[in-house]
Amino acid sequence: MAPTSHEHAAGMELFYTDTPPLGGKLRVDPRDFVVEEVGNEPRPVPDGKQLALRVRLENWEHNHFIRDVSRTLRCGRNNIGFSGTKDKRAVTAQWFTVRTEFPDEDAVARIDAIPRVEVLAHHRTDKKLRLGMHTGNRFTVTVRNIERSEAEVRDILDATMGALDATGGAPNFFGIQRFGAVRPITHIVGRHLIHGDVEEAILTYITAIGPSEHPNTTAARRQVAKTRDWKEALDVLPHGLKFERAIAQRLMEDPDDAVNAIRVLPNNLLTLLVFAYQSYLFNRILSARIREGLPIHRAVEGDIVLPMLDGVTQERATPIPVDAANIDKINRQLARGRGGVTAPLYGTETELAGGEAGEIERRILDAEGVVPELFSNERIPELSSGGVRRVLMVPLGGLEHSVAPDTHHPSRTSATFSFTLTKGAYATTVLREVIKSDDTLSY
Repeated sequence: MAPTSHEHAAGMELFYTDTPPLGGKLRVDPRDFVVEEVGNEPRPVPDGKQLALRVRLENWEHNHFIRDVSRTLRCGRNNIGFSGTKDKRAVTAQWFTVRTEFPDEDAVARIDAIPRVEVLAHHRTDKKLRLGMHTGNRFTVTVRNIERSEAEVRDILDATMGALDATGGAPNFFGIQRFGAVRPITHIVGRHLIHGDVEEAILTYITAIGPSEHPNTTAARRQVAKTRDWKEALDVLPHGLKFERAIAQRLMEDPDDAVNAIRVLPNNLLTLLVFAYQSYLFNRILSARIREGLPIHRAVEGDIVLPMLDGVTQERATPIPVDAANIDKINRQLARGRGGVTAPLYGTETELAGGEAGEIERRILDAEGVVPELFSNERIPELSSGGVRRVLMVPLGGLEHSVAPDTHHPSRTSATFSFTLTKGAYATTVLREVIKSDDTLSY
């Protein structure tokens, strides 16, 4: 079964397993997708200048929540710290740090009053949380509306999970959410930014049409694409498109200042656009490696390996090139879960592999016209990226699954999965190997 066209466009060009598709759908209800951030509780410091809060969110887009907290506590967005962004259509629990003038109990009450938000715990701490400071996420996810009997579902789960377990995990693809599940364009915008075409990046961001968007939104995007009249854009773009409207407002004020127009986006969203393009390149390299028969759970000569400890990639460790002299030793360590074969999230300083793996990496980068200098952005310095290497396979910690009748759909079946992934890995790409749907929105 082939991936969807959107998945293919995002670099996920094949499935890793050849077991039958389960079918079904994720996120029938946001409460079916539960994410609990682990490994980063801020240490209690009674006289610390930061307020640490463990917050439960239901069906919240991350940037919109940060915006509302900023307004509620009358503090700048830069005064709010977090380790990672989470899925919108989900129930999530994670730590935030906030620097605010409000007394602690007042601040907690104000955040608790935001709809679909609950503060689970809080204390004072001394350091602001920053991206990547957690170790992973624990997922509890229910797939619903499966048109198979419970016995068939169990057989498929045993086969697929057995295939993943045999190689130690699932391919570490970036999920469709990285590119936009409804409108998968972030990597396309990022490509334009990397190649220096800020105007085309803006036009794509505002006018590209998602296949399942509301007809009014589709019509507005088409109108803006046709006229490029930014005053008119503010009249026709729905108010829910806050970021598109903010860019249009800046361009209405100065049509020739595309650089500062794109910079009205929150900094984490702006950098995400370039990261999405790096993610797309990574997905293409991983797809090509699987297609060409190179393993992703063990090394071949020329590979570059990163150490792992308790399932967590040691990002600051020195990468290990694989050659004839050390390959047997390295593969013994990989079999014990002490390392991972990698591919590049390409940037100005990214080392490429040698051998067959390096040939794949260079072929895809060459086809995209990508060279290191493109990731050194003088016009928008915050878009510059040195790059890193990312493991190709993600282990599934504490995997459990169960099958039951679907309480939302009579005569259908549901399956619930629980597992822990290292930070940066996607539950949806694990479940993609099980569901194998032809509809991106199933994930």
